[in-house]
Amino acid sequence: MGIGWSLHNRDGTQILHGSGAIHPTQSPTEAEAEALRLAVLDLRRLGYSHVTFCGDLKLIYDTLQRCALRGNNASWKYLHIATYLADVLKISKLCSFNFIHISRDANDIADRLAKQARCNGLDYVICWTSSSLVLNVKQRNYVTDIYNDVNNISSINAFQDLAGSLDELKTTSFIVVLTFWVCFLIKTPIKFRIEGTTPSFSGSVFALLHDSGTFISMDAKMFDTICSRDAISWLPDEVLGKILSLIPTKQAVSTSLLAKKWRTIFRLVDHLELDDSFSLQAVKDQTPGLRKHVRFVFTEDFKIFVDRTLALQCDYPIKNFSLKCHVSKYDERQKACVGRWISNVVGRGVFELDLRMKDPGIHFLPPHLVASKTLVKLTLGTQLCLGQLPSYVSLPSLKSLFIDTIVFYDIEDLCCVLLAGCPVLEELSVHHHDFIATPHTISSPTLKRLSVDYHCPDDVDSASHMSFDLPKLVYLEYSHCALGEYWQINLESLVEAKLDLGLERKVLRMDVTDLIIGIRNVQSLHLSPDSVHVIYSYCRHGLPVFKNLVNLSFGSKNKRGWRLLANLLKQSTKLETLIVKDLNGYTGDVSMPLNKVTSLHILGYRGTADEVKQLKSFIGEFECLELVQVDVAEAAEDNGKILQSKRDLMMLLGVSLPSKCQFKVT
Repeated sequence: MGIGWSLHNRDGTQILHGSGAIHPTQSPTEAEAEALRLAVLDLRRLGYSHVTFCGDLKLIYDTLQRCALRGNNASWKYLHIATYLADVLKISKLCSFNFIHISRDANDIADRLAKQARCNGLDYVICWTSSSLVLNVKQRNYVTDIYNDVNNISSINAFQDLAGSLDELKTTSFIVVLTFWVCFLIKTPIKFRIEGTTPSFSGSVFALLHDSGTFISMDAKMFDTICSRDAISWLPDEVLGKILSLIPTKQAVSTSLLAKKWRTIFRLVDHLELDDSFSLQAVKDQTPGLRKHVRFVFTEDFKIFVDRTLALQCDYPIKNFSLKCHVSKYDERQKACVGRWISNVVGRGVFELDLRMKDPGIHFLPPHLVASKTLVKLTLGTQLCLGQLPSYVSLPSLKSLFIDTIVFYDIEDLCCVLLAGCPVLEELSVHHHDFIATPHTISSPTLKRLSVDYHCPDDVDSASHMSFDLPKLVYLEYSHCALGEYWQINLESLVEAKLDLGLERKVLRMDVTDLIIGIRNVQSLHLSPDSVHVIYSYCRHGLPVFKNLVNLSFGSKNKRGWRLLANLLKQSTKLETLIVKDLNGYTGDVSMPLNKVTSLHILGYRGTADEVKQLKSFIGEFECLELVQVDVAEAAEDNGKILQSKRDLMMLLGVSLPSKCQFKVT
């Protein structure tokens, strides 16, 4: 629901107004009473007296008028809006407020404000309007454009353009413009409220009301003075801290050179990104017995920069911290620096930690990190050899973990130590590219989403195996070569699976039967062309029944793949949606069994003569179709090889689809 009110002087010029969307009330009468109560409260705070309130709801205003003329009348106390009226009457006696009932037509301004607030879902806000200026059409459209486009502004430089508009708008509704501006700066909803004893800014307080309920205030006299000098310094320190958190850390740190005030403001920055890529130093690897080659490590200048950055912030809380650096294999001093930096932010209650360190030597995580009580999201990488994890790993708040190409000292450290110390972990990504010691067991009683991406040809052989013990997992993305054994596959709750299985010559006898049986409960299954070939050739004991499968995304490179599709259709009696990534290799020799597929989606269509025949033959295999969608490949569009309209493509195919079936070309 929406509420609105407007204050005018004796000449009828609008001075200020308030409006906002509120939670639904039991009746329009209650909404009207709430609007009146807010208006009365705010005008009292602004120091107004002898104000006459006019409204079109007869019950409220006649009741208030009788009480004002005849004194307290007990009859109103039995109304369902009695608590609202009690507040209004109490304040009206202190400020000499009067109440008059008017017609609906005479109350169009407040009605329009309420409707606008309700339709746009606006927070309740007071807007100040100069008594000598009225918004013209250009200014009114400009404010509307700011409101509509504020979420699309991506550059920090846009602040200058937005601030410059204040000179044009002067004081006319400038609080509205300011609301949009600051909401954009900190990307969180903010409500403005004016409090004070007079209508002017002198001696009053300008306050920001956050969703958390805390006030950030500054003296309005200071506001007038500072705002005349520049477009940003007048903002409260907490808001400036939010702004600095949105820009690169190196630029944010440089603001501390402007003045002493900005050193204090930098302490409020809660997002730091430190990257040594701009100052890497090349050193020669002196590993005995190996060919000498160049490695990169961070410089002394980078160390000084990080040390000073963290020192400027003292012990202020921090939410996000990202560190990307190259560490020397033999320099214990550099490793100690990294450990000290990590301990610093963990001690300040960091929520999200992104650590991407390249260290060819043994690297030990600081004790503070593996015992953080506040950490919610952790990223560890890249090409890092971790020392043995302590047995006391405890991350009680960690919900998201990303492991990127890490060698664990003990092969069981990932499953038995790190994951075991994360009692509420919900999302895990384990990527391992061109590095040794691929993790082969993933077990967690709480995990819901898992992404595994392995590409390590030198680290697999016929003895390699994989295990997934994840009873609550609902989403699996698995990219790896096919192995000979899958020891334990516990995926009873799985809803969606994406498989990309390849071939590796070192694995002499591949068998993916246990893996496919383990995902038999899925509702959505995505198979890459390589996976289709592997499953057809190396699911040695046949396909299980997919009793819940509704959506299948399928790609094939040859005739074997289309045979697998026929088997999948036979084993998936509930299948409704089929997505085919490419018709390459389909000749019509493989017939599809009776099925209940209602939606067919063909990707990568190029419009060649062979594809027209393939598409015609393939669609004829499905009798229950209600929707056929063909996505044209970009290359075909550029080369103009096909006719893209629905009518022309239907003529090319010569397919007679059921009347209820829709045909789309995208």
